[in-house]
Amino acid sequence: KGQHGVKLEMFTYIINCLFKIDKYNESLEYAEKLKEAMLEHDAFLYDKYLLFYYNSLVINYSELNKSKAIDILEGLDWKALLEKNPYYAQFIFLNLAVLYFDTKQYDKAIKAIIKLHLQDSFKQADESFRMKIAIAELIMRYQDGDWDILAYKIEQTKRDFKKMLRETENKRETELLKLLKAMIKSFNIKKDDKVKRQIKAFIAQGRNEEENDKEIIKYNDWLNMLI
Repeated sequence: KGQHGVKLEMFTYIINCLFKIDKYNESLEYAEKLKEAMLEHDAFLYDKYLLFYYNSLVINYSELNKSKAIDILEGLDWKALLEKNPYYAQFIFLNLAVLYFDTKQYDKAIKAIIKLHLQDSFKQADESFRMKIAIAELIMRYQDGDWDILAYKIEQTKRDFKKMLRETENKRETELLKLLKAMIKSFNIKKDDKVKRQIKAFIAQGRNEEENDKEIIKYNDWLNMLI
């Protein structure tokens, strides 16, 4: 029992490593082993590792079956979970938003982001994390096609994260905001050579894999779909 936490932690390492090398089904097998182990010793560490278990399911099914990943998240009693740990909100609503976006349910994606914004735990979250979510929301709103709200939200994002957007490490976010402003003025991106050149130049700048992992919605993947 004294080493039980180490055992559960090792399961989470294995799950994440298998996921990282695209062995999703094997990762899910270890997720079930984690769940079984969480019930051992009168389940005294069950609540502590519950988020790790759900995260293991969601990340793998996000690759294998997005609809199932959505079903898992929608099936959670999130009010009860938030009573246990307010930070579950980031896991539930952010993952739902991204999955809805990936399945082209843009209105639902935006609603999930709005629910996230309303949580006290989100207001206390790291500023860089909040900025990345703000950028993701702009991308969702672009896909939703409400240009007036998008234009307003772009300016709001620039105001809210003015200091961060001046930092070198956030140069791509600054450039993406400029690009979005150009994109909403274009009637047809696929036929707008000027905007297409801007998009291709942004894509060419790239980022390393570690930096890409920090993007809520992968900027280059999304832009490539548009052109």
